Amino acid sequence: MNEKTIKAQVEFIGIGGGRKAMLSQKIKTGGIYLRFDKNNVNTGIFIDPGVGAFIRGLEQKISFKEIDALLISHCHTDHINDAPVLIEAMTDSGRDKRAGLYGSKTAIQYISNYHKTCLKTVKIFKEYEEFDVNNLSIQTTKTIHTEKNNTGFIFDNSIGYSSDTTYKKEIAEQYKNLDILILNVCFFKNPYKNKDVNYGQHLDAYDAVEFLKIAKPKICILYHIGISILNHGFEKTRNFIQNNSGINTIIPKIGKKYKYVC
Repeated sequence: MNEKTIKAQVEFIGIGGGRKAMLSQKIKTGGIYLRFDKNNVNTGIFIDPGVGAFIRGLEQKISFKEIDALLISHCHTDHINDAPVLIEAMTDSGRDKRAGLYGSKTAIQYISNYHKTCLKTVKIFKEYEEFDVNNLSIQTTKTIHTEKNNTGFIFDNSIGYSSDTTYKKEIAEQYKNLDILILNVCFFKNPYKNKDVNYGQHLDAYDAVEFLKIAKPKICILYHIGISILNHGFEKTRNFIQNNSGINTIIPKIGKKYKYVC
Protein backbone atom coordinates (compact mmCIF):
# COMPACT_ATOMS: atom_id res chain seq x y z
CA MET A 1 0.00 0.00 0.00
CA ASN A 2 1.27 3.47 -0.83
CA GLU A 3 -0.48 5.36 1.92
CA LYS A 4 -0.24 4.53 5.60
CA THR A 5 -3.96 4.08 6.22
CA ILE A 6 -4.13 0.97 8.39
CA LYS A 7 -3.37 0.86 12.09
CA ALA A 8 -3.03 -2.69 13.39
CA GLN A 9 -2.84 -4.07 16.90
CA VAL A 10 -1.76 -7.68 17.37
CA GLU A 11 -2.26 -9.44 20.69
CA PHE A 12 -1.25 -13.04 21.35
CA ILE A 13 -3.57 -15.03 23.62
CA GLY A 14 -1.00 -17.80 23.49
CA ILE A 15 2.08 -18.47 21.39
CA GLY A 16 2.39 -22.27 21.57
CA GLY A 17 1.36 -24.90 19.07
CA GLY A 18 1.56 -28.61 18.40
CA ARG A 19 0.34 -31.48 20.51
CA LYS A 20 3.06 -31.40 23.18
CA ALA A 21 2.77 -27.68 23.83
CA MET A 22 -1.03 -27.83 23.83
CA LEU A 23 -1.31 -30.81 26.18
CA SER A 24 1.38 -29.71 28.62
CA GLN A 25 0.74 -25.95 28.38
CA LYS A 26 4.47 -25.48 28.93
CA ILE A 27 4.00 -22.93 26.14
CA LYS A 28 0.53 -21.43 26.46
CA THR A 29 -1.82 -21.76 23.50
CA GLY A 30 -4.94 -19.83 22.51
CA GLY A 31 -4.82 -17.88 19.26
CA ILE A 32 -4.30 -14.34 18.02
CA TYR A 33 -6.49 -11.25 18.35
CA LEU A 34 -6.04 -8.49 15.78
CA ARG A 35 -7.66 -5.08 15.71
CA PHE A 36 -7.54 -2.98 12.56
CA ASP A 37 -8.36 0.70 12.09
CA LYS A 38 -8.69 1.31 8.36
CA ASN A 39 -9.95 4.73 7.39
CA ASN A 40 -11.59 5.09 10.81
CA VAL A 41 -13.44 1.76 10.54
CA ASN A 42 -12.52 -0.61 13.37
CA THR A 43 -12.48 -4.37 12.82
CA GLY A 44 -11.70 -7.13 15.32
CA ILE A 45 -10.41 -10.47 14.03
CA PHE A 46 -9.71 -13.54 16.18
CA ILE A 47 -7.58 -16.22 14.51
CA ASP A 48 -7.51 -19.91 15.45
CA PRO A 49 -9.05 -20.07 18.95
CA GLY A 50 -7.29 -23.13 20.30
CA VAL A 51 -7.12 -24.45 23.86
CA GLY A 52 -7.03 -21.52 26.28
CA ALA A 53 -8.52 -18.87 23.98
CA PHE A 54 -11.54 -18.11 26.14
CA ILE A 55 -10.01 -18.24 29.64
CA ARG A 56 -6.89 -16.31 28.62
CA GLY A 57 -9.03 -13.92 26.63
CA LEU A 58 -10.92 -13.14 29.82
CA GLU A 59 -7.65 -12.70 31.70
CA GLN A 60 -6.39 -10.31 29.02
CA LYS A 61 -9.70 -8.41 29.12
CA ILE A 62 -10.56 -9.10 25.48
CA SER A 63 -13.93 -7.55 24.64
CA PHE A 64 -15.47 -10.52 22.83
CA LYS A 65 -18.39 -8.45 21.56
CA GLU A 66 -15.91 -6.33 19.60
CA ILE A 67 -14.81 -9.36 17.58
CA ASP A 68 -16.26 -9.03 14.07
CA ALA A 69 -14.86 -12.25 12.63
CA LEU A 70 -13.66 -15.57 13.95
CA LEU A 71 -11.21 -17.07 11.43
CA ILE A 72 -10.31 -20.74 11.66
CA SER A 73 -7.59 -21.98 9.36
CA HIS A 74 -8.18 -25.68 9.95
CA CYS A 75 -9.78 -28.30 12.15
CA HIS A 76 -6.97 -29.24 14.54
CA THR A 77 -7.56 -28.97 18.27
CA ASP A 78 -4.86 -26.36 18.88
CA HIS A 79 -6.60 -24.11 16.33
CA ILE A 80 -10.31 -24.67 16.93
CA ASN A 81 -11.00 -26.04 20.42
CA ASP A 82 -12.44 -22.88 22.02
CA ALA A 83 -14.41 -21.68 18.98
CA PRO A 84 -17.87 -22.60 20.37
CA VAL A 85 -17.44 -20.70 23.64
CA LEU A 86 -15.97 -17.71 21.80
CA ILE A 87 -19.04 -17.65 19.55
CA GLU A 88 -21.27 -17.59 22.63
CA ALA A 89 -19.21 -14.77 24.14
CA MET A 90 -19.30 -12.81 20.87
CA THR A 91 -23.08 -13.10 20.51
CA ASP A 92 -24.42 -13.25 24.07
CA SER A 93 -25.22 -16.93 23.44
CA GLY A 94 -27.09 -16.05 20.24
CA ARG A 95 -29.24 -13.30 21.71
CA ASP A 96 -27.25 -10.75 19.70
CA LYS A 97 -27.00 -12.24 16.21
CA ARG A 98 -23.85 -10.60 14.93
CA ALA A 99 -20.32 -11.13 13.63
CA GLY A 100 -19.10 -13.90 11.38
CA LEU A 101 -17.45 -17.31 11.37
CA TYR A 102 -15.05 -17.93 8.48
CA GLY A 103 -13.33 -21.27 8.13
CA SER A 104 -12.21 -24.18 6.03
CA LYS A 105 -14.78 -26.84 5.15
CA THR A 106 -13.80 -29.21 7.95
CA ALA A 107 -13.58 -26.37 10.48
CA ILE A 108 -17.11 -25.20 9.74
CA GLN A 109 -18.37 -28.81 9.93
CA TYR A 110 -16.84 -29.08 13.41
CA ILE A 111 -18.98 -26.20 14.75
CA SER A 112 -22.49 -27.18 15.85
CA ASN A 113 -25.53 -25.88 14.01
CA TYR A 114 -26.63 -24.19 17.25
CA HIS A 115 -23.45 -22.12 17.36
CA LYS A 116 -23.62 -21.30 13.66
CA THR A 117 -27.16 -19.94 14.10
CA CYS A 118 -25.83 -17.51 16.73
CA LEU A 119 -23.91 -15.64 14.04
CA LYS A 120 -24.87 -13.21 11.30
CA THR A 121 -22.46 -14.73 8.77
CA VAL A 122 -21.00 -18.20 8.23
CA LYS A 123 -18.62 -18.69 5.32
CA ILE A 124 -16.64 -21.69 4.11
CA PHE A 125 -13.50 -20.72 2.21
CA LYS A 126 -10.85 -22.46 0.15
CA GLU A 127 -7.29 -21.46 -0.70
CA TYR A 128 -6.87 -18.46 -3.03
CA GLU A 129 -10.16 -16.79 -2.09
CA GLU A 130 -10.74 -13.16 -1.14
CA PHE A 131 -13.52 -11.73 1.03
CA ASP A 132 -14.16 -8.63 3.12
CA VAL A 133 -14.95 -8.11 6.79
CA ASN A 134 -16.17 -4.54 7.17
CA ASN A 135 -13.78 -2.70 4.82
CA LEU A 136 -10.89 -5.09 5.44
CA SER A 137 -9.77 -7.40 2.64
CA ILE A 138 -8.77 -10.96 3.59
CA GLN A 139 -7.07 -13.36 1.17
CA THR A 140 -6.61 -17.07 1.84
CA THR A 141 -3.35 -18.77 0.93
CA LYS A 142 -2.20 -22.29 0.17
CA THR A 143 -0.54 -24.48 2.78
CA ILE A 144 0.92 -27.99 2.79
CA HIS A 145 -0.37 -29.68 5.93
CA THR A 146 -1.99 -32.88 7.16
CA GLU A 147 -5.32 -31.01 7.26
CA LYS A 148 -5.79 -30.66 3.51
CA ASN A 149 -8.37 -27.86 3.83
CA ASN A 150 -5.99 -25.65 5.80
CA THR A 151 -5.25 -22.10 4.61
CA GLY A 152 -3.22 -19.11 5.69
CA PHE A 153 -4.38 -15.49 5.54
CA ILE A 154 -3.23 -12.11 4.27
CA PHE A 155 -4.96 -9.01 5.63
CA ASP A 156 -5.15 -6.03 3.27
CA ASN A 157 -1.83 -6.93 1.65
CA SER A 158 -0.13 -5.90 4.89
CA ILE A 159 -0.16 -8.66 7.53
CA GLY A 160 0.20 -12.37 6.80
CA TYR A 161 -0.47 -15.49 8.86
CA SER A 162 1.10 -18.66 7.47
CA SER A 163 -0.89 -21.15 9.55
CA ASP A 164 0.68 -24.62 9.73
CA THR A 165 2.59 -25.68 6.65
CA THR A 166 5.71 -27.38 5.39
CA TYR A 167 8.18 -25.35 3.36
CA LYS A 168 8.17 -24.93 -0.37
CA LYS A 169 9.30 -21.92 -2.34
CA GLU A 170 5.82 -21.32 -3.79
CA ILE A 171 4.32 -21.25 -0.28
CA ALA A 172 6.75 -18.53 0.82
CA GLU A 173 6.24 -16.52 -2.38
CA GLN A 174 2.60 -15.88 -1.43
CA TYR A 175 3.75 -13.57 1.40
CA LYS A 176 6.29 -11.39 -0.40
CA ASN A 177 7.03 -7.92 0.94
CA LEU A 178 4.41 -7.73 3.69
CA ASP A 179 4.76 -5.37 6.62
CA ILE A 180 4.32 -8.20 9.14
CA LEU A 181 4.43 -11.96 8.73
CA ILE A 182 3.19 -14.18 11.57
CA LEU A 183 5.05 -17.40 10.85
CA ASN A 184 4.12 -20.72 12.46
CA VAL A 185 7.42 -22.39 13.42
CA CYS A 186 6.87 -25.49 15.53
CA PHE A 187 10.35 -27.08 15.65
CA PHE A 188 13.93 -25.95 15.94
CA LYS A 189 14.85 -28.96 13.82
CA ASN A 190 11.95 -31.05 12.54
CA PRO A 191 12.67 -34.78 13.14
CA TYR A 192 9.79 -35.78 10.84
CA LYS A 193 10.90 -33.82 7.78
CA ASN A 194 10.57 -35.73 4.50
CA LYS A 195 9.14 -38.75 6.31
CA ASP A 196 5.81 -40.31 5.36
CA VAL A 197 3.98 -39.64 8.61
CA ASN A 198 0.63 -38.02 9.34
CA TYR A 199 2.06 -35.47 11.76
CA GLY A 200 5.02 -33.12 11.91
CA GLN A 201 4.07 -31.14 8.80
CA HIS A 202 5.30 -27.85 10.23
CA LEU A 203 8.15 -25.43 9.66
CA ASP A 204 11.33 -25.64 11.65
CA ALA A 205 13.88 -22.86 12.21
CA TYR A 206 15.88 -23.90 9.14
CA ASP A 207 12.74 -23.74 6.98
CA ALA A 208 11.89 -20.36 8.51
CA VAL A 209 15.22 -18.95 7.33
CA GLU A 210 14.57 -20.03 3.73
CA PHE A 211 10.95 -18.86 3.94
CA LEU A 212 11.97 -15.38 5.10
CA LYS A 213 14.70 -15.02 2.48
CA ILE A 214 11.93 -15.30 -0.11
CA ALA A 215 9.06 -13.50 1.64
CA LYS A 216 11.18 -10.60 2.95
CA PRO A 217 8.66 -9.08 5.39
CA LYS A 218 9.64 -6.00 7.37
CA ILE A 219 9.00 -7.93 10.59
CA CYS A 220 8.56 -11.64 11.31
CA ILE A 221 6.67 -12.72 14.43
CA LEU A 222 7.20 -16.36 15.41
CA TYR A 223 4.06 -18.25 16.47
CA HIS A 224 2.81 -21.82 17.05
CA ILE A 225 6.03 -22.51 18.93
CA GLY A 226 6.64 -26.10 19.94
CA ILE A 227 8.48 -27.84 22.76
CA SER A 228 11.68 -28.42 20.76
CA ILE A 229 12.09 -24.63 20.52
CA LEU A 230 11.50 -24.30 24.26
CA ASN A 231 14.19 -26.94 24.82
CA HIS A 232 16.64 -25.31 22.40
CA GLY A 233 15.94 -21.84 23.81
CA PHE A 234 13.60 -19.10 22.62
CA GLU A 235 16.31 -16.48 22.22
CA LYS A 236 18.76 -18.87 20.57
CA THR A 237 16.06 -19.84 18.07
CA ARG A 238 15.09 -16.23 17.39
CA ASN A 239 18.74 -15.22 16.89
CA PHE A 240 19.34 -18.18 14.57
CA ILE A 241 16.41 -17.20 12.35
CA GLN A 242 17.13 -13.47 12.39
CA ASN A 243 20.87 -13.76 11.83
CA ASN A 244 20.57 -16.25 8.96
CA SER A 245 17.57 -14.65 7.21
CA GLY A 246 18.41 -10.97 7.74
CA ILE A 247 14.80 -10.32 8.79
CA ASN A 248 13.87 -8.60 12.05
CA THR A 249 12.37 -11.49 14.05
CA ILE A 250 10.56 -11.48 17.39
CA ILE A 251 9.01 -14.01 19.73
CA PRO A 252 5.99 -12.18 21.14
CA LYS A 253 4.98 -11.89 24.77
CA ILE A 254 1.55 -13.24 25.65
CA GLY A 255 -0.88 -10.42 26.38
CA LYS A 256 1.31 -7.64 25.02
CA LYS A 257 -0.32 -5.37 22.42
CA TYR A 258 1.93 -4.89 19.39
CA LYS A 259 0.93 -1.78 17.43
CA TYR A 260 1.88 -1.11 13.82
CA VAL A 261 1.04 1.27 10.99
CA CYS A 262 0.90 -0.60 7.67
